[in-house]
Amino acid sequence: MVSSYSAYQRTNTATENPRALEYRLLGMVTAAMIDAEKKNEPYLRPARIDAALWNKQVWDHLLLDLVHEENRLPKETRVALVNVGVWVTKEVRSVTDNQSDCSALIEINQIIMQGLKASAIETAPADSSPVDPSTMARTSVSS
Repeated sequence: MVSSYSAYQRTNTATENPRALEYRLLGMVTAAMIDAEKKNEPYLRPARIDAALWNKQVWDHLLLDLVHEENRLPKETRVALVNVGVWVTKEVRSVTDNQSDCSALIEINQIIMQGLKASAIETAPADSSPVDPSTMARTSVSS
């Protein structure tokens, strides 16, 4: 799999504004976690772990952006989102240690997506629309 961050950077420099891209990316990873949770059989546990680790990668890159000096979000918002990102890292560990499922990660992503949705809709190109994560299957970020 191509690094999700390099795909993020390539897409980000294309036509989407950063919030629309973040919305889409969170939608894709959230859909993967929803799909993995539907596969509740023990032998399909790797799908849950894979989706949770992908979610961690997405959040790691969001965190890099949040701490970057050129980030225009208000400091209080950035600090709050960094705290969420730290929690995501801990929760992913719980998932990989089989102590919890992805439901809390899914919920957090959906809450963040709600905050991004208005921005994503306002500034999205005509051929792009926000994604409902419950209707998506995991797709490659390298496209």
